[in-house]
Amino acid sequence: MERPLKTALLIRFRQLLINFPELVNLLYRLLKDSRVSKLDKSILGGIVLYVLNPMDLVPDGIPLLGQIDDAHLLALGLIRLFSRTEPGILREHWEGRVDIVPLLNEIVEVASLYLPGRVRRLLLVRLGARK
Repeated sequence: MERPLKTALLIRFRQLLINFPELVNLLYRLLKDSRVSKLDKSILGGIVLYVLNPMDLVPDGIPLLGQIDDAHLLALGLIRLFSRTEPGILREHWEGRVDIVPLLNEIVEVASLYLPGRVRRLLLVRLGARK
């Protein structure tokens, strides 16, 4: 990745992190909401258990690589939950200062840049331009 592009991505990522506390609150509220798919909640729960389990595909003892598989799975689980939840429900539970739907689109775009190429293409085709 070229240096200016990498720097621009880091700036976008930092700007997105400003909303992290509100995103955690949104996640908590969505997990309690009965209108959100139980399957999506279960998938995310399974991923969290996998991440917490010391025995996984790439052992956490391997520096960097051990955390990459966990981070990718967690990102995919969150993206799935957020993308399959109705925008109205997302907005109802959101307490941030900016509109949550464009913010989540931005998060998906930035996060997908760190996924393997094939996974990124499948994810972006599957999600499309969600408004």
